[in-house]
Amino acid sequence: PVSTFKCSHLYAGLHGKKQFFLKKMSMSLGANAGYCLGLDSEYSYQGTSASTPIVTDYFPHELSYLSASYLCAGLDYRISIHVSAENTLFAGVRAKMLRTGNELMKSRNIADISVGFVF
Repeated sequence: PVSTFKCSHLYAGLHGKKQFFLKKMSMSLGANAGYCLGLDSEYSYQGTSASTPIVTDYFPHELSYLSASYLCAGLDYRISIHVSAENTLFAGVRAKMLRTGNELMKSRNIADISVGFVF
């Protein structure tokens, strides 16, 4: 049996970022805003156990989220510390909010943190 899960959308947005350089470190501040237009979506589950909660509950919500039309805005901050000419430590924080009229999705707030080492 063949199952399908697809969605398509069109996104347009504005993104800006400013970087500040200090002695052995740099910081960047960014902002973004945009609109995502959901164009088409569908799923068809043809596998076994079609009545399980993952198929009956999760798939419709996931499809709703992936194919929704929404407004979004976000901010991000990143700091990089230059340990040597070849090595850099960095940490960042990003937050984004999505607003939609979709009944299953409503609105979402997303945040993530990143930490790394470049060598």
